[in-house]
Amino acid sequence: EKHLEGDSQFHKVWPEYICGTDKYGHFVQGIRIGEIDTDELLKLDEEQLLRLQGQKMKSYAVYKQDLSKASGVQRYKHTMLVDLHNISMSMLMGKKKNLLKKVNQDMLL
Repeated sequence: EKHLEGDSQFHKVWPEYICGTDKYGHFVQGIRIGEIDTDELLKLDEEQLLRLQGQKMKSYAVYKQDLSKASGVQRYKHTMLVDLHNISMSMLMGKKKNLLKKVNQDMLL
C-alpha cells in the first residue's frame, strides 16, 4: 500500500486507537481529543490534511472488510469512543474548532 507524504506526522499529532471489537464484531475506535496537537495540525496544508484523513478512513474500510472475511459476517460500521479528558477551551473555538470539524465530520463540537 502506498503511504501519503506526511502520514507518520499526521498520526503523531492526531492519534487514534483500535480498541478491539464490540459484541457484534464491529471494531471500536478510540480517540482522545486532549492528545490531538491542533497547533501542529494547523501547520499542515489543508488539502494534504484531508487526503491523510481520507487515507485513514480507507484503511478503516479495509479493516472492516478483513473482519468480515474472517468472521463470514458483513461489518459495515464501527463505534467511535471519544475521550474528552484534557480537552482545552482553545480547541473548541476558532480555527482549531473548524479544523477538527473539517477533518472529522463525524464529531460534533
